Amino acid sequence: MTDYIPTILGALGAIAGGAATQCFTLWRESHSGNKARFRDMQFIGGELIIRLIELRYQCREAGDDNGTPTMVNGQQEDIVTTHVEDFSLGDVQGKWESLPPDLQFRIREIPSRLKEIDRWLERFYAIHYSPPENSEYFGHRHDLYYSIANSAEELIEILRNICKLPKSDLYP
Repeated sequence: MTDYIPTILGALGAIAGGAATQCFTLWRESHSGNKARFRDMQFIGGELIIRLIELRYQCREAGDDNGTPTMVNGQQEDIVTTHVEDFSLGDVQGKWESLPPDLQFRIREIPSRLKEIDRWLERFYAIHYSPPENSEYFGHRHDLYYSIANSAEELIEILRNICKLPKSDLYP
């Protein structure tokens, strides 16, 4: 019986050593995976922040546009002069899956929200056409574009916080 004790202790030591090695390897891999995921999140977060800053600026400009007096069909009318460019996310570099799903959704819905605003404003203009100022139209336009600008501002702050990126000096 005493001949088997060293063998049993050796086997138990080997099993414990193997388990400890596996635990350490799993910890190291998850730690390096978390670092890589965080770097991916910072990379895509940085690009999205720049795009959202530009969108915020354009939406504020469009919201503040009260039209330019123009002669249309022999009468003076205020016409929109500032438009928001298409906000496309198709060419964003980076791993979207590194961002939290709710944040991905809120960012990815922005192009649809902008299209819906354009459709709504077209319908409103067609129904509530009131030259020369079209003040009701421009009031709604201001509110709708500022809601997108405020959403962009909120998303910028969320991205900065989770990606631990500094505040930008672009378009204060």
